[in-house]
Parts: sequence; C-alpha cells; structure tokens
Amino acid sequence: MTAPPKLWILAAEVSDRLLQDFKADPNPELGDGFYDMGKGLQTTIVRLNELPNVPETLWLRLLAKGRVQEDAIEELLLLPESDPKRRMALGLLVSWRINIELADQVDVEERQILMALSQTYLEWEKQTKREGLEQGKRSAIGSLLRFRFGGIDTALEGVVPRLMALSSDDYTRFILESSKDELTQRFGIGNEE
Repeated sequence: MTAPPKLWILAAEVSDRLLQDFKADPNPELGDGFYDMGKGLQTTIVRLNELPNVPETLWLRLLAKGRVQEDAIEELLLLPESDPKRRMALGLLVSWRINIELADQVDVEERQILMALSQTYLEWEKQTKREGLEQGKRSAIGSLLRFRFGGIDTALEGVVPRLMALSSDDYTRFILESSKDELTQRFGIGNEE
C-alpha cells in the first residue's frame, strides 16, 4: 500500500506561535525548516526562511523573502550556464519580475524583489542574446554549406562547431574556397587546429 499524499505548505515566514497553534513539530528526517502537523493531517509546514543553504533547497529558497531569497538568486546565478535548471529558473524569475512591474501599485516588499530580480533579468537577457547569435551563426554556416555542397552530410555536420568558432569572414571564405575534403580534413572531428 502506498503512503497517502502529503500536503506541503510553503511559507516565507511562520511565527513560532502559529506552529504551536497547529501543533507542528520539527521533522528531524527532513531537517531545518520542516514542521509536521498531526500524523492524520499528513501536512508539513515549510519555513522557507529557515531552510539550510544547500543545493537541494535552492528552488524552495527562491520563493522565500528578503536576504534568504536574495542569497538563493545569487546562488542560482552561480550555477553553470549549461545547467538546464538555471535557464528554466531564470525564465520563471524574469516572468515574475515582469508581472510585478505590470502591477499598478508596487509596495516596498515588491520593490525589494524587483531589485533582487534585476540581476536575473540581465543574466537571462545576456544568455538569450548569446543563444540567438549562436543560432544565427549556425544557420548561416548551414546555409553556406548547403549552397556550396548541395546538402550537409555527417562529415560536414562535424565541421560546423569548428567553423562557428571563426569570424563570419573566415568561415565564409573557408566554405566558399575549399572543397568538401579540404574542409573535413582541416576542421573535421578529431583534427586539431
């Protein structure tokens, strides 16, 4: 028999009084910030501002407030750009920032969030531009290869990453002035240049 579903209540801040009122006790298995209510309720209150500063809690700490949230945002920005979770989280945080900006009235707390999210917006914008430029460059190289050789086979596909490292003048010259064999010998996979 499987365990019944469990409700998690995520709260940026929860007073000790409220935890007492709900008879919520610390959960030693889950660690700091997790408080279980009565066994029959199958409910855990998560005090986001108490969570340990470890990678496993990063996604929850992004939902916190104040310094805890700001630290989580900084931690997110330190993740490798290749991390798909980073890209997804940046997109969500940018969306959140835009929604706050579109609100008619922004209170003090929302202004703090906007300031914390400003760096995520700049990182997201930079990454999006870079990816767009790389996609444009890859597309241009592909078009030149198809124009010059009538298509792109496996050998030419292996040349594309090496050509992308060159300036547009250089890769255009190499593609237009070289034979297929010359290109694959010079830039093919396994060749050092």
